[in-house]
Amino acid sequence: MRPAAPTLLSTADGGGGAAIAARRLHDALAAAGRQSTLAVRHREGGGAGVVLFDSMKERARGLVARRLAREVGQRNLRGTATWSDAHLGSVSAAALNRLPGEVFNLHWVNDGFVSLAAIAQLDRPLVWTLHDMWAFTGGCHYDGGCGRFVDGCGLCPQLKQPGRFDLSAINLGLKRRLWAKTNLRIVTPSRWLAGEVARSSLLGGREVQVIPNPLDLTRFAKTDRSTARRVLQIPDAGPAILFGAHALSDPRKGADLLAAAVRSQRERLVELGAHIVAFGRDPGVAAELGLPVTMLGTLRDEQTLALAYSACDLLALPSRQDNLPNILAEAGGCELPAVAFDAGGVGELVVDGVTGALVPAFDVAAYGRAIVALLERPERRSALGVAARAHVAACCDPAAVAAAYGRLFDEAAAV
Repeated sequence: MRPAAPTLLSTADGGGGAAIAARRLHDALAAAGRQSTLAVRHREGGGAGVVLFDSMKERARGLVARRLAREVGQRNLRGTATWSDAHLGSVSAAALNRLPGEVFNLHWVNDGFVSLAAIAQLDRPLVWTLHDMWAFTGGCHYDGGCGRFVDGCGLCPQLKQPGRFDLSAINLGLKRRLWAKTNLRIVTPSRWLAGEVARSSLLGGREVQVIPNPLDLTRFAKTDRSTARRVLQIPDAGPAILFGAHALSDPRKGADLLAAAVRSQRERLVELGAHIVAFGRDPGVAAELGLPVTMLGTLRDEQTLALAYSACDLLALPSRQDNLPNILAEAGGCELPAVAFDAGGVGELVVDGVTGALVPAFDVAAYGRAIVALLERPERRSALGVAARAHVAACCDPAAVAAAYGRLFDEAAAV
């Protein structure tokens, strides 16, 4: 029997972590000889098998959907909330159902791309790769530890006016009715997120497979540190701490926690000549980190990302809640050890004392001490970096990931 051909649905093929992961999976499937289509609303790159939904009608629908989402957000959400209602989308279920393939593989489809109703109207088996918690919450992408999704949402701390029957409870009830109609299999990149799915009132009875995001280590490998610093115009003297995120100001990414950790050890960090290299949106955050900062801006190509990892001495990942961030795998591929809090799925790539330092959440003093301890011991950093690359090679191998997804697609199509 011919291998089942999947159609991957993703809002974009680059720019954010989930979109990058979807594109890398598309490429891994193609490299493994499996026909794959990647359908997007926004295309950053080119390549075979990418379908762009960008007609005038779809642009107009997307504009209305995003405008409505902004109005809902301004009226109902606290300022730090990351939330999607997805009541409207730019592309119809009928248009999606005209795409090729025997299986749909859903990724991150928010920001006005695919609506809740359209997801329920897809006409073939659905494999949903969860990059955050949105599929089983009342609207938030990460719950911040509130745990309300376990009982059915309501009393949502991310809403300005939480209540028993608030917007989160209404949205979760709608998802419950719609998801009941789907032939659905779930994939999570981390064991942590699989555990959150199992706890949820919405998807807790569904089978979940854990398949990490793929990473091509031929594209992420260590290069000469001095050369990388010269190319990126990073000062050559002193150890460099790398801090990066799609949006540096996102509270979930923990810039304030990193700043507090730096303050706790600032005297010793200054003695070491340490400085910070940062990439991502919202460069104003850099002024709050307490050390000299080199801002690289938004990095979109893998070659420049690999140079940034190679130019630095350790990765600071102070996230409050994360799935299995691409930045950890990419840094590990370039033999850059990480210091991270033991939160979310981070500990599945940062093995304490083996591939980096994993600090109890959210002990900023211990985090600062861990940074200093690694900066003081270059031989230790080097050993951790080598182990980090081996760990990433074992868990994120594109061929193994493509094979695991292939088996799942074939099983889904056979039902």
